[in-house]
Amino acid sequence: MIIQIRPFNKSDMNDLITLTLLAFEPIFESFEKILGPHIYAIIYPDWRKRQKEGVEKISQDSKISLLIAEVDEKVVGYIAMKSMMMIQRKFNYSQSILNTRTMGSAHS
Repeated sequence: MIIQIRPFNKSDMNDLITLTLLAFEPIFESFEKILGPHIYAIIYPDWRKRQKEGVEKISQDSKISLLIAEVDEKVVGYIAMKSMMMIQRKFNYSQSILNTRTMGSAHS
C-alpha cells in the first residue's frame, strides 16, 4: 500500500466530509450515552451539520494548509494545519505580553 500526500482540491470536499463524519460518529454516540438523549439533543442538536460546516470552513481558510492522503486514488485521510510561521508569530506575541506583564509586576 502506497500512501500519496497531495494538496486539497475542491473535488475532495465530499470525501473529507464523509471521513470527518465517520471519524466523529463514535465520539458523538458516546456523548449521547453519557449525557442522555434529552441533554445531548440540547447540546448537539445537529453535530453532522456543524462538522460539515467546519470542514468547509477550513478548506476555504487561506491560513490553513490542507493535505490529502490517498491510497489507490481514494481519499483515506487528511490533515489541516496552520503554517509554522503563523504559530511562531503567535508564540512570540504571547511571550512578549507575558514578559511585559511579568516585568511590570516585578517593579510594582
